[in-house]
Amino acid sequence: MIRQRPFIQCDVFSSVATKGNGLAVVNDADDLSSEQMQSLAAWTNLAQTTFILGSDDPTADYKLRIFSPVREMLFAGHPTLGSCAAWHHWGGEPKTKGVVIQECGIGLVDIYIGGSRIAFVAPDTKIDTLPSERLEGIVKKLGIARHKIVGRQFCDVQYQVFSQCPQGAQTVKCRSWYLARQRQSCCRQYKCPPDQYRIPE
Repeated sequence: MIRQRPFIQCDVFSSVATKGNGLAVVNDADDLSSEQMQSLAAWTNLAQTTFILGSDDPTADYKLRIFSPVREMLFAGHPTLGSCAAWHHWGGEPKTKGVVIQECGIGLVDIYIGGSRIAFVAPDTKIDTLPSERLEGIVKKLGIARHKIVGRQFCDVQYQVFSQCPQGAQTVKCRSWYLARQRQSCCRQYKCPPDQYRIPE
């Protein structure tokens, strides 16, 4: 038996179709397995696909799971904004006026929807040393000489590599899904057919 559930594809950070960060959002996803979610994320082939579920926390409005085409992510900025816009589009109303509380892999995130923009307070960022094996892969991809690396760090959802250049230290960000210093962002969304995505039971 095939069950239909709401599906939307939206542009985040743009009011113009196809000009923003593409995001797929699936609503009413409580009965989907992690394998089904990962399979759908691979099929959409967007940077992220999200799934809205009922929350385990009574203070939250919904729970969000975020997947890239190859793995699940604890948190990401534009999927948080786009999923909130989609949830509201489908009739979601927050328990607290003007503030949506999203449960996700890093805990609870407050999203402010009262103004002309959707914005959230950046969650605490854990900074640690970037593992050597990850550094080698990044250096190879970016074509930076290994001896020019003067520093490296892992910040929850982004890697930073610091390399030397004639003008001094330069930060090269790869896999920059979310910048911890970014406190507010805007979100505009549009609806793409099909409105329903069918997932076999």
